[in-house]
Amino acid sequence: MFVGTKSGRTLCQLSGGSVTCLVDFVVNTPIRYGAPANGVSVNTLGDFESTPGDAGQQPYNTLDYEVEYRTLGWTITPTREGTTFTNDRTGHGMTVSVEGAMPF
Repeated sequence: MFVGTKSGRTLCQLSGGSVTCLVDFVVNTPIRYGAPANGVSVNTLGDFESTPGDAGQQPYNTLDYEVEYRTLGWTITPTREGTTFTNDRTGHGMTVSVEGAMPF
């Protein structure tokens, strides 16, 4: 499943085992493999990685702010400050915003 924020600055792909997001970071974008790491991912165990990525031409479902969504074993909570993805089984996930990403 593909979802994106209302601002269009965060686009994510969810599967049962992980969430991967491409983010238009505004500060301190890390460099990985010689390119800006605009991609972040977390799996159900909380393992986190940042990598360069490209959103491609996928059809994204736009998330409304302050509405909680549940899909593929994840709870998605988008706000104007960031979007949180929490695995329903393990409680691990991440919060993503244009300022950065924080796994938990």
